[in-house]
Amino acid sequence: MPRYDMKCPLCDERWEVQRAMSECDDPAPCPECGADGKLVFTNPPVVPWYPGTTREFFKERKRRP
Repeated sequence: MPRYDMKCPLCDERWEVQRAMSECDDPAPCPECGADGKLVFTNPPVVPWYPGTTREFFKERKRRP
């Protein structure tokens, strides 16, 4: 089951909720003040690029005996 980041519009508290995808837009009660929290969209984690992960690197490794 996916997890969603929520934020309270009154106290700015942030928390995580685990629920079905069909319920992702439903409000969730704030653990601090009890107000209805809203879904917050966050950026996915960024994986750094390393020179050793290019296709050419893997092609060269296959050619070597």
